[in-house]
Amino acid sequence: MRIDYFSPPLILAPLNFLDRRVTARGESFIDLSESSLINAALKSTGLSDWGEENFYPALHSLLHSCRGEAELNLLGKYLCKVKILELLKNRLCIQNEFNLNREIAEGKIVRPLFIASLPRTGTKLLHNILAFDDSMRYLKGWESIYLSLHPKYLKKGSDPRKRLHANEIKLIKTFVPQASKVHPMSAEGPEECHLLLAHTFSCPLSFEVLFNIPSHVKWISRQDTVSVYRYYKKILQLLQWHSSSEQWVLKSPDHLGNLDALLEVFPDANIVFINRDPLDVIPSFCNLVAIGRPVHSDNVDLQEIGREYTERFNQWIESSHNVRSLHHPEHFYDLQYEVFVKDPVRAVRGIYEYFGYDYNPGMDKRIYEWLTGREWTINKTHNCTLEDFGLNKKLIKEKFEHFN
Repeated sequence: MRIDYFSPPLILAPLNFLDRRVTARGESFIDLSESSLINAALKSTGLSDWGEENFYPALHSLLHSCRGEAELNLLGKYLCKVKILELLKNRLCIQNEFNLNREIAEGKIVRPLFIASLPRTGTKLLHNILAFDDSMRYLKGWESIYLSLHPKYLKKGSDPRKRLHANEIKLIKTFVPQASKVHPMSAEGPEECHLLLAHTFSCPLSFEVLFNIPSHVKWISRQDTVSVYRYYKKILQLLQWHSSSEQWVLKSPDHLGNLDALLEVFPDANIVFINRDPLDVIPSFCNLVAIGRPVHSDNVDLQEIGREYTERFNQWIESSHNVRSLHHPEHFYDLQYEVFVKDPVRAVRGIYEYFGYDYNPGMDKRIYEWLTGREWTINKTHNCTLEDFGLNKKLIKEKFEHFN
């Protein structure tokens, strides 16, 4: 059983057929080897200093899983290559900026506010609302993809990054319209920071929504992610250096399973959790994966997706509970989903009061105006059920009952 949200251009059918024939001979039209991608990044940027080089094992694991498990079609191979190549080029460009501007490394990330909840719990809504605070610094959509300006544009004195990302969003809306409905995208609006974590190839969310890579996910589970968050901090220092505001508000589900590493790197971090019934969360997120993976592979197993994320979310919640028990409670704020969507402004005021952030009353009007016409509590962004993913209410309740 599968859910079809993606209609590939007709030209891809014969190309996919040819690619399958070539792949059967142990070859491919698209080279997903480490050496090919690394050499392409070096050639494209004209740079050679990676800075930290501890990303090689993770890159090796990811590419091995993509080639051996993901069953990528031709488009999937192309998009995989583009994605990983952009991350590698970004790493080179990031290090180049640090080499040219030594003061970047001195930047302080002060009391960052993290939204660390399961996906599909209203985190996007909260992130958008917090972005109305002019004193908060959020990750913009175009920044999440193009973190640092390519040297060729530095020479030209131009910066096409916003335009490039806006065009990418148009393509997604054209060919995978359901994706933009489930996860609204904007070049200037706030975006999830798992796209920054992806630069280490050691946080899976950016990849596994698109590719079936179980061995890489398992490999990551055995790694210490402190180095991942140190590099993540380095990226934030760079982005902060380019702007005046220093109060970050960031969000990613990846943080939920990595609170120990996050708090080691950001010991003064404040963390918000939005709690929502897993019976609503799991089918909604599985639906998101069922949108992303068929673009890249012709073989998508919905029941495998259901098993995968039921187990993953259980592990994330258990890990977060364990970490919270070891830290002062003033670091953490719990918000019930139903309370939040009933009165978002009041909920946000509660967050500011709890953590001691200065709340600008002028935000109230801006938030209420933005919320007008947005039926967040009843707008259903997925049309699938637990049963579509081989799950049922009894199984989910038993799996998560000890967290209630």
